[in-house]
Parts: sequence; structure tokens; C-alpha cells
Amino acid sequence: MKTRYSLGNWKMNHFKKDVLHFIDNFKPQSHCHVQIGIAPQLQHAHYFQNREIWLGAQNCSQYDSGAYTGEASACSLAAEGFHFCLIGHSERRQYFQETNEICLEKIKATQRAGLYSVYCIGESLEQYQAGQTQEILKEQIKSGLDGELDFTKLLIAYEPIWAIGTGKVPSLETIEQTLKFIQNCTEQDFQQQVPTLYGGSVSSQNIQSLSEIACLNGVLVGGASLKAEEFSSICSAL
Repeated sequence: MKTRYSLGNWKMNHFKKDVLHFIDNFKPQSHCHVQIGIAPQLQHAHYFQNREIWLGAQNCSQYDSGAYTGEASACSLAAEGFHFCLIGHSERRQYFQETNEICLEKIKATQRAGLYSVYCIGESLEQYQAGQTQEILKEQIKSGLDGELDFTKLLIAYEPIWAIGTGKVPSLETIEQTLKFIQNCTEQDFQQQVPTLYGGSVSSQNIQSLSEIACLNGVLVGGASLKAEEFSSICSAL
């Protein structure tokens, strides 16, 4: 049975008291085929060290060291016990002008450090309505990945931008078709099968239906991962 992934992206949320409350109440049903991970704010990372879940970073620098104020290198994250790093989240692309090419350099940096890379791709509402989803995703894969990567350390998270935090979720058929398209792209371009996750308003109400998609390898969860009971339910359902 292949591993499924349930990863939480906390973004810039939670104070210390909230993190401690989460840890006290997070009790998912354990299963050897489900890898759970959380990417908190960096200042809260130490609360998740030496636990049975993956510790994730929400971003890293494409550089290993140097005069880059405010940045965190992948190798320093690895030294502190991090397991994975999110690369290319739509908010990084929108607010910090990260391109596919920058994402590729960041993926290479995480892999040099031995971390898993979670490469986020997705289309805007305008692109979706214009029928450009596959065109956009194919370009993000082609420009954001290359054949020299270690594909055993790579996950791809499909997050339609118009579904993030909006409560809107594509139909199960649409999600399945899109995940299959992404998997076909990596097989055609790089002769590699890459585990593919879905993100975008994932909740305890829709996780059971999502988990029945055969080609789904897991989920990347935003707001619902901030609540211990909610995220426990999501992890357990997988």
C-alpha cells in the first residue's frame, strides 16, 4: 500500500498558546501508511521537534548561505530537524513574485539539504474559467522541475488558487482528471511518477470523498489544519 500524506500549512497563524493547545488535543488515529506533517511559523517549529510527525517549513531560500537578510536556508532547516519544505505556494508566487524558475532553484536547495520538496502548482479563477488549467499546470511542471532532480524526494500539491480558503472545491471528477494529468506530465517529461496531493478548502466534511480518489496521494490542508480536532479527523479519514 502506497503512503498517503496529510500535510498542514499553518501560514502566518497561531500564537504560542494556540500551538500548545493544538499539541495537547491533536490525536489522529495512527496508521503506518499515512505520513502526517505540519508547517508552522518558524518560531514555533521547536514544539514539533522529536515528535512522530514531519516538521515542515513554509518556504526557504534558494541560496545555501550568504548575506540574505530574513531568509532561511534549506541546509539550516535540515540541521534543525525539518523534514519537508513547501515550494511555490500561490501566496509566495502572488505576493513575493516567485517564478517557476525560482521554485526550481529552491527545490534543488531543499534536495541538497536532504529535505522533501512539496511543489505547489495551480491556476487562478480566470485561468480556470478560460479553460487554461492544463496549459498553466504543464508550464509550471516544465519550468519548475528538471530531469536532474531526485524525484523520490518530491511531492506535487495541486492547489487551484480559486479554491484556497474560499470553501469552493472542484468536483471530484475534475480533481481526479487534473491529478491524472499532472501525473501524466511528469511521466512524459521526466519518466517519473510523483506523488500528487490536493489542496484547497480541504475539511473533515469532504475528506472522505476526496480520499476515495484512487490517484490521490494525500492532501495539503490550510485553515482546517489549525484546529486539532478537525485536522485529526482529516488525518484519520485518509
